[in-house]
Amino acid sequence: LHRVDRRQRQMCIRDRLTISSVFSQKNDLSKKLTDDSELPLERRNFLSNMIKDNISRTIKMILKYVENPSLLLSLASDLRRRKEWECALKIGENALEKLHRLKKVREERKEPNEKRKALIKEREELEKKRKQLSSTKKQQLRQLELECRLFELTPSFYNSSVNYDNLCYDALIDMIQTCLDKKEAFNSKASSNDELTDEAKDEKKKEFEKEVADVVASGLQRIASTENHIRLARALIDKKEFGHAITVGIKCEQLIDEKAKELEDREKLKKQFSDLEAKHLQALVKKADENGDEKSKPEDDDLSEKLEKIRKTLEDLPPLDYDFEKLNKQLLEITDLMIHAAKIEERENILREQTILAFKADTNTERWDQVKNLAGEEDWEKIKKELVVYVMKREDNPTDKIELLLKDGLYEQCISIFPPPTSAPGELDLLYNLYDGVERNKPSYLQHLIPTITRYIKRYFQEHRYEALSKILDRVQRRFPTAVTQIYSQATDMVLLNIMPSQYAPFVQCLKDLKRRLAEIGRMEDWDDFYKGFRHKHKGKKKLIQMVSLIGDSQWDLKQMINAPKRKRVKTEDQNSNSVKQEPKIKVPRARPVKAARILKPKPIKVARILKPKPIKVARRARRGRR
Repeated sequence: LHRVDRRQRQMCIRDRLTISSVFSQKNDLSKKLTDDSELPLERRNFLSNMIKDNISRTIKMILKYVENPSLLLSLASDLRRRKEWECALKIGENALEKLHRLKKVREERKEPNEKRKALIKEREELEKKRKQLSSTKKQQLRQLELECRLFELTPSFYNSSVNYDNLCYDALIDMIQTCLDKKEAFNSKASSNDELTDEAKDEKKKEFEKEVADVVASGLQRIASTENHIRLARALIDKKEFGHAITVGIKCEQLIDEKAKELEDREKLKKQFSDLEAKHLQALVKKADENGDEKSKPEDDDLSEKLEKIRKTLEDLPPLDYDFEKLNKQLLEITDLMIHAAKIEERENILREQTILAFKADTNTERWDQVKNLAGEEDWEKIKKELVVYVMKREDNPTDKIELLLKDGLYEQCISIFPPPTSAPGELDLLYNLYDGVERNKPSYLQHLIPTITRYIKRYFQEHRYEALSKILDRVQRRFPTAVTQIYSQATDMVLLNIMPSQYAPFVQCLKDLKRRLAEIGRMEDWDDFYKGFRHKHKGKKKLIQMVSLIGDSQWDLKQMINAPKRKRVKTEDQNSNSVKQEPKIKVPRARPVKAARILKPKPIKVARILKPKPIKVARRARRGRR
């Protein structure tokens, strides 16, 4: 490997010296031809042809034998500085082709490397079990290792971790700069040359434009990453090539769409896998509950096969270095560049399309206004319906969505996504603005807004903030007089679930406000019905019912009535005179209860104890004597 790298370095030095010597010779001969006017014509033609032959022979040798793309790029930049633009473009194109071929080689080496790693892993696992690979796998692994060793002997630019896509970008930028330098040199000469006609100048400018377009088109076929497309578009804008920047941006957006579709397909495949896995688990549980010894059904076998097939597909998918968030960010970046270029080029269609695309990627009020200003009145109605879909898909704060939709009178969508009450600051103002806009522009939608208002009233009544929605209720009672009683009835039922006696006063004040509203619209019969239902449903709360019954009586102070202690009832003289005197009751002594005779239980007869005969003890002395 060291010898290979050294040989490559020697070839690089040799090629550089060849280029420098050839073009140094050209400069010397050109100077001689200009200085020596006495040279005959034949000699001049011979020297000029010799220069051309040397240059063409040298360029052919470089294109044929030089494989290192980095060397080719450096040679192309050297030739551009020497103002040898045709040679620089040829070497640059050759560098792009060789980089494209190196990309293919790297892609082709991925599969053998993965097979080799899998076989090595399998061999290690078998060695742990004191087993060996099969003969065919051994031979396959040996062949793969041989190929890997041979590939390692290739020059470093084959097996290094160089990013070929970045090198393609560098080559393309150098080629574009070469074309622009060539164009600028012609313009400087044409300005001082009066012999060239305007038609000839215009034709030459068109040739230069076509040359730049061809270079950009060939480079786009070999650049794969969206990051380099964005870099290329920005570089072209810096060089004031806005038309070519738009071309690069369109290609970049196509790549982003392809990547987004790939991500969507993977998401669908993962969802399908999770659904099949859930069905498979349900089938297993059902089979275990019924009878575990039964044979599996063909449907279950098909489900297992599908599940295994999708699992294998997911495992074989290569990892991706991007997600939806990254693609969205790149899309916004390229659309901003294209909008800038389209404004300068005055391409209204591109400007409108990119503005709409930018809004779809980032739905905010500023971009909404930009689309509205660019679209005409007739087209805006169609475009607005298309953009609403993307507004509804947003997962951010719904308040921002509603403010955006309210600007163009999209009340139906506002009502459908209006958030539930959270007691956050500003939410009641938003609800009032929505009601006001619907009432002025689309009064037929007010009926669909009543449930939302009812939900908010319930929430704020439970927090005992009864006057917070009075502004909205004033509008509702004029438009829907019959709905006011129903709204209050539902809200008060929720409040009375957890109300305390100390909270009676503001609650009664709330009901007093309801009575006032019904009196203003001339529906006191609704108050009577409400009061009857209230007494029937909450008959256990007597003190509260008494307070509600006194609504409208100015002689009663409700707070004093709540805080006053309970008084004992004292009979008046009239009550004592009218009452009938009752004779005192005669106390009759109670007779003592007669105790029942105690029945004695017979004592149990004890059974005679049978004595066991005692064993006869032998005299201790006699036994000793016997021993």
